[in-house]
Amino acid sequence: MNGSWKLCFVISCILVLIMLSACEAEQQIPLQEYPGMESESDSMGGSDIEPVEEPTTEEFNEQIYVFVCGCVVNPGVYLLDPGSRVCDGIELAGGLTEDADCNVVNQARVIVDGEKIYIPAVGENYTETESESGLEPTHTNSSGLVDLNRATREELLMLPGVGESKADAILTYREKNGGFHSKEELMNITGIKEGVFHKLENMICVD
Repeated sequence: MNGSWKLCFVISCILVLIMLSACEAEQQIPLQEYPGMESESDSMGGSDIEPVEEPTTEEFNEQIYVFVCGCVVNPGVYLLDPGSRVCDGIELAGGLTEDADCNVVNQARVIVDGEKIYIPAVGENYTETESESGLEPTHTNSSGLVDLNRATREELLMLPGVGESKADAILTYREKNGGFHSKEELMNITGIKEGVFHKLENMICVD
């Protein structure tokens, strides 16, 4: 009986020591090391990481459309940055062909939106003053507006925002519907919505 009491006393002392050691170890754990706990600086928004500022729309310049044709490798409509020059348009079009008269056109001239850059052939009767603001299309009315019912594919390509697919769609629509009856019908063409139409509205007509 006396031996059993001593054994119980020893076991009780061991359990007490284990509990005291556990409590002491728990008190030594720093507060921020507990999982799920945020530091005071984090909870108050005091992070050193600064948010990345999104670029504003003012930092981007709208590109301009220019129709490069004549003696160039790849004639067509190209997008250029504002302030670009004739030589930039020629470069996008693949450069000059062998029969191009590079001395007639001022390749250092700044181009404008909607301009047509025409590169003549050697011996061709041509002066650059005809295209400094872009050559006017043949099918225009007395006010210089492009007639949707008579304009050729090349003339439609001169309009800003009208690429090859839209020009072809305009010609197809014109044939299937017996022509355009109003300028607003242009918005029936796939890809031409109000935004594009408003840019073209003062440049087109329906005769």
